Amino acid sequence: MSSSITLTISPESAVLDVPLEIYVAGLSAGTSATLHASHTDENGTEWTSSAVYVADADGRIDLQKTAPKSAPYDNADPMGLIWSMTPADEDKKYDMLLRSPELAPMMVTFSVIVNDETVASQTVERLYLASGVERVEVRDDGLFGTLFLPAGEGPHPVITMVSGSGGGMMEYRAALYAAHGIAAFALAYFNYETLPKILVDIPLEYFETAITYLQNRADIDSNRMAITGGSRGGELSLILGAKFPQFSVVIADVPSGIAWGGFGQDPAEGNKPAWVYKGEALPHMDTEFDPEIYAYYGEYTERGEAIPGTPGFRETMKRNPQIVKNAEIPVEKINGAILFVSGEDDQMWPSTELAEIAITRLKNHDFAHPYEHVSYPAVGHLIMPPYGPTTIVSMKHPVDGGFYAFGGEPASNYHASVDSWHKKLDFLKTYL
Repeated sequence: MSSSITLTISPESAVLDVPLEIYVAGLSAGTSATLHASHTDENGTEWTSSAVYVADADGRIDLQKTAPKSAPYDNADPMGLIWSMTPADEDKKYDMLLRSPELAPMMVTFSVIVNDETVASQTVERLYLASGVERVEVRDDGLFGTLFLPAGEGPHPVITMVSGSGGGMMEYRAALYAAHGIAAFALAYFNYETLPKILVDIPLEYFETAITYLQNRADIDSNRMAITGGSRGGELSLILGAKFPQFSVVIADVPSGIAWGGFGQDPAEGNKPAWVYKGEALPHMDTEFDPEIYAYYGEYTERGEAIPGTPGFRETMKRNPQIVKNAEIPVEKINGAILFVSGEDDQMWPSTELAEIAITRLKNHDFAHPYEHVSYPAVGHLIMPPYGPTTIVSMKHPVDGGFYAFGGEPASNYHASVDSWHKKLDFLKTYL
């Protein structure tokens, strides 16, 4: 094999949401070559993918224009080798990709293999932190957060990011906003350090404190504040937008237009609220645990299969229409534009239907601000930042330990992640 075979990837170092261009040259015409990608995450798990391509008459493979001969995807897509990565260890096939707490770059090595011989390789750097972005740990007044400040002089518009039912802090997601000139505050509120371990009795005053903290910073434009989150964080974003007028934009990923009870507690302890304000529980789906509805959980567990939560949510709503009505979030009180993003094959909960409950309420109240619902067919619960692996469609939950199905197909989830990211940035540019 000729030693002149080259693999060219650009950019060699760029923020995570910048797509790559990948070229192979110097092959013989018609040669089949395997392109392989690998990354070892913070947990030591190796993530890999492979695709077979055929060189053109000039001995080149242009991944922007050439579809693979064999791969988990069937169209020309240079990012296919990244989003189709899976854990190499079968025992870790349900693990999420783990990023370093310091947001060290994601190093991905690409190789060209011909006749079982590696003939070219290149490692690229995928950045979570853009050049000039400042990372500030926040532990003021009982808060647990990280603020990402964009390069350049402020004051900057800011988006606060809250997690879903897994808790913790969504740092890497927040950091990407700062790459686009928007300060981002990743705010933990449970399952993090000394915060509560489960999603029960979370006081909204905590988020009031966060608002005050941002308002008191000279480098933040307190007249341009947004809130975002996914899943239970999407529900929370709608609640916070309705409660606190300082938020003039709400972006709710796979959300619910009704408030649900707490999560993580033993069902035998009763339905405790997730959210409280001034000592009072917010109106929520205050229903007793119905073992008849959730009997199928045991059936899936016995078969070793991931549990879809969506049927249980639907049945609970069907049986309790008045409680659903009472639990609707008063989204008409939100003081600005709202973007809903959902997956029509969401198996954690029916996010498209739950978002439509909020949409209907906005229509019924002649909501004065712009709003939009982007729903994606064949897409599940995990609508991630762009250009990361989207192959994990089920996993063990970090809070209650249940093995749950997310839904969707990897390729559809990938396209939704890319498309929705650009829609979010455009939405913020327009309304924040």
